[in-house]
Amino acid sequence: MNSKTPWVVAAGAVGESAHCERCGEGLTLGTQRVEIMLAAWKAFSKIHSGCRETGRKEEAMMLKDWPNSRDTGVSSATIYKVFRRIKVYDDTDVPHDPSDFGRCYRLLTLAPQWEARLREVADAFPAWGPFVNETLPLRTPPDPPD
Repeated sequence: MNSKTPWVVAAGAVGESAHCERCGEGLTLGTQRVEIMLAAWKAFSKIHSGCRETGRKEEAMMLKDWPNSRDTGVSSATIYKVFRRIKVYDDTDVPHDPSDFGRCYRLLTLAPQWEARLREVADAFPAWGPFVNETLPLRTPPDPPD
């Protein structure tokens, strides 16, 4: 958002355009012209410039609660759709930047059993093929016992 308010970040829960990581308030704009969105983001950032760190942490999440959390995105929702058969967004897609990848990674941390089954995502959505081929395994397996 604004380098003076790095705790105000783009996106959030489904439908939010931004949110303040300090107080938890979200900004919902719906579909707007870019100029209106930029002005709203700037105003939201200014409003939250005085928010103080509260030590507030996101609560531990259950997998069933993930679609309504602030850690969703189209690419991670694509994974969720394959394994839970629940549509979070109308679109499906692959990760396009580190934030997208991070949401996918954190979803797989929440549901580690899905990691070994990522091939199913590529089977359902072929654009995922190169990502699955290059990222499996995401975690380094432990060294075998001596």
